[in-house]
Amino acid sequence: PISLSLNLTDSPGIVHKTLNLLTDVDGEIYNFKSTAKMAPICSTRLFECYLHGALPRSINVNDFKQKLNNLEDDVGCDILFEKL
Repeated sequence: PISLSLNLTDSPGIVHKTLNLLTDVDGEIYNFKSTAKMAPICSTRLFECYLHGALPRSINVNDFKQKLNNLEDDVGCDILFEKL
């Protein structure tokens, strides 16, 4: 099993991009939760999502982490990945 959490300013398409990373490698999604709220100091909407799922055994975890790093760079977010 794996766990992902993302934190960023609200951005159209981020859920789609995140879930595509997992489904593109035939991963499974057990649970997905997202929230958007206003930042306490400025009027920016912050988006957070949490995902629990699994990668197929055939997937190299380091290769998947690299895809997550590319997404971080692409949309300017922080992603915490844990292999449970």
